[in-house]
Amino acid sequence: MGRSRPVPDEQIRGYLGLAHRAGVLTSGVEAVREAVRDGEARLVILAGDAAPGQLQKVMGLLKHRDVPLRWMDRRKALGSIVGRDALSAVAITSESFAEQLLSRLSARVPDGMEPADSDQGPKEESSTDAGR
Repeated sequence: MGRSRPVPDEQIRGYLGLAHRAGVLTSGVEAVREAVRDGEARLVILAGDAAPGQLQKVMGLLKHRDVPLRWMDRRKALGSIVGRDALSAVAITSESFAEQLLSRLSARVPDGMEPADSDQGPKEESSTDAGR
C-alpha cells in the first residue's frame, strides 16, 4: 500500500478560505511563530513539502506550547487558499474554526520529519518496558 498523503479537499479549502476572509488566519512562518508565541494560535497547519528549516522554526516553538499541529500536503495548495503562490505555514486564531479543521486535517507527520514533543502528532511507543 502506498504512503497516505493528506490532500486538501474542497471542504478544508472552504474552511480555510472562510477563516482567511474572517481575519482569523495568519500566514507565513514568521507570522505563525508570532501567533504561537503570543498565545493567539489555536491550530497550526504546516505544508509537508516546506523546507525542513522552516518547519523546524515552527515545530520548535510548538514543543513547548499546547497548540495542535496538522499537515497539508503541498505549499502551493496551502498558498492558493489565501491567494499566494505557496505557503509553508498558517495559524488559525479562532477556536471554532480550529475545531472544525482539527478532525479534517491529517495529524500524520510527513516522512523525514520528527514529531513535536506534545500532542501535535502521533507518538511512537517507547522501546523500554517501563509501565508494562
